[in-house]
Amino acid sequence: MTVLGLMHIGWFTANLLAAWSTAALEQLFAQVWVYADMSFGFGGVFIGVGLLRGAHWARIAGVILCLLAVFSNSLWFIEYYDQGLPRLVLTGTAFASVMAAVGAYLLLFRWPEKV
Repeated sequence: MTVLGLMHIGWFTANLLAAWSTAALEQLFAQVWVYADMSFGFGGVFIGVGLLRGAHWARIAGVILCLLAVFSNSLWFIEYYDQGLPRLVLTGTAFASVMAAVGAYLLLFRWPEKV
């Protein structure tokens, strides 16, 4: 979760700096995917730290974040599939969706029992 969060914070920061350098911040925040990057970024870091610390709320929060990532990536893929993006971007998005589904499965069904 922490890595997912840092990755999305990196994307958000790169988009923010690129928009700031061209004085297009208003246009940047008109896109819904900027808010998704920001939410997954800060949420992923927060939940990841909670998982590492063993917080009681972190497991269900991780499941919810993984499921949101699957649905968000699916919607992003549907929106941008025919827009001429490089195959690597589309493949990466599809792979991230699969990994988020695996993360939700592991958090739901393979969570270690307390000893």
